[in-house]
Amino acid sequence: MKRTHRNALIGLVASLAAVSAQAAGYDAASGPRAIKEINFQMTPETAGGAYYIVAEGGWQATGCPNARFAYVPESWSGAKSALAMALTAKASGRMVRVSGYCGDSAGDPAYMRLYYITIE
Repeated sequence: MKRTHRNALIGLVASLAAVSAQAAGYDAASGPRAIKEINFQMTPETAGGAYYIVAEGGWQATGCPNARFAYVPESWSGAKSALAMALTAKASGRMVRVSGYCGDSAGDPAYMRLYYITIE
């Protein structure tokens, strides 16, 4: 293979890898954080609501550094378990770690759709 073709191929592969890395960055994970507050908001247009967990100083999550709210729709299976864990951590003063998808349905990076929570 000629050197110019090989360099073009390497550039293409590197570009594809960068795009894939950005897509993989959609997942976000926080370090241990103290819970500041826990909220519930009704969304009548979807016949339900969502639980929102706010960390002291934000979540500072890798993959979603501007996330302020970790949320879980009430309709999701396990939502009440996540809420119970957050309430337990808040009441006992323990730290939590969360993981989720960066952004809400509109793509706002202030939100992280929660799929994992652990009490430290």
